[in-house]
Amino acid sequence: MATARRALAGIGQAAAAATLAAQPNDGHPGRIHAVVVANLAASFRSLAGSQENARALVEALREGSRVRLVGPSTAEFPAVVTAFDPPTGEMTWNDVKLALMLARDALMAAGITRPVHQQLHAALMGGEVQPRGRRPVTLRGVLQMRAEGMNWGRVAAARYLRPAIGRLG
Repeated sequence: MATARRALAGIGQAAAAATLAAQPNDGHPGRIHAVVVANLAASFRSLAGSQENARALVEALREGSRVRLVGPSTAEFPAVVTAFDPPTGEMTWNDVKLALMLARDALMAAGITRPVHQQLHAALMGGEVQPRGRRPVTLRGVLQMRAEGMNWGRVAAARYLRPAIGRLG
């Protein structure tokens, strides 16, 4: 009886696969991609400074392409662009989410809740940040650690701050 059920289930799966293969491409994968990007970007809007920057960040990390964050421009100052190439290459959606969550957590641990692009860059790639009213701290860089072969558990344990050398006063 169990063998017959497995056989019927296999036939049903094969029929479903054949039906899907015969259907014309209606852009469904593109719609799914857009929804995933929009959902992830919404979660990291304040981290990236705007919805547009969050979308650009999520897509660039997913594709392993250059990240380009654009700051606001005013009449006095042109927009500041922060750009970098992630050392991780292409990432899964889950990896993108974890990287951004860990970068956000590292910045929050440093006392930074609304980072500027240079601070976000430091959280992702490594570098020094200067929280208001505090000593500078050095972040190891979530993407840098991942590119060095660390799993997410080790990155999460190691991402926290190291005081900047020579600034321990």
